[in-house]
Amino acid sequence: MAIGLIVYDLLYLIVATSLYGAAGVVGVAATKAVGGIVPLPFAVVPGTAAFLVALVALVGLAGLLLPNLRAGEYPLMRGPMFWSWLLRSLLRRVLYFAPIKVLLFTSNVLRWASLRALGAKVDFTVNMSSDVDLLDPALTTIEAGATVGARCLVSAHYIKGGNLVLAPVHIGGGALLAVDVVVGPGVRIGRDCMLLGRVGLNRGVSVGEGACLGASTITEPGVQVPAGARVPFATILRRPRLPGDGAPQDE
Repeated sequence: MAIGLIVYDLLYLIVATSLYGAAGVVGVAATKAVGGIVPLPFAVVPGTAAFLVALVALVGLAGLLLPNLRAGEYPLMRGPMFWSWLLRSLLRRVLYFAPIKVLLFTSNVLRWASLRALGAKVDFTVNMSSDVDLLDPALTTIEAGATVGARCLVSAHYIKGGNLVLAPVHIGGGALLAVDVVVGPGVRIGRDCMLLGRVGLNRGVSVGEGACLGASTITEPGVQVPAGARVPFATILRRPRLPGDGAPQDE
């Protein structure tokens, strides 16, 4: 594991240096070109925009070279799915380095373009706070008119017994994820749902169309919330037990 972490850091350094360097060349060239027309301080703005656009484009091109991620369970450090997932995580870290992410997410166009470059199926009309974390954009779908609020976290992977498990996340049109909502792998959120503050959806949870989950609601894995349900705040939603069925184990 220690060797794997060192390899990851080395790969990140190589990828980050290459992408930032190439985008920086574009940004500097744009700044110089505009600087011949307007005063240099003003030329920094289009130069910065050129850097961001170039970085998004380069990340998108790099992503096209990687195998498409598929749902399933894959051994760590082996196989095309694991390495594609790992390299995509590097691209996400490079593109969403904190100062850069703020600039990208401040612009509706650049936010949408950057998410698409990372493989996310996100409609242009999706509203999203600048501090949202989509850990696996290439396995995330967000339909038109959905809102993902401050500090929400969406993950489409987890580790189970030395294997990487990938499970796509789908957020329906018009759904509202308020502040601090956590969405686990394999979750499906129906259209026009409301997930209020600090809701936590465990892996494999399905929330039916138009349901409303009160603040601080948490779920066990695999729970199915019926369409139109109204769940009070601070509720723990448990999946039905079968005879001899023990408590679900989280990895």
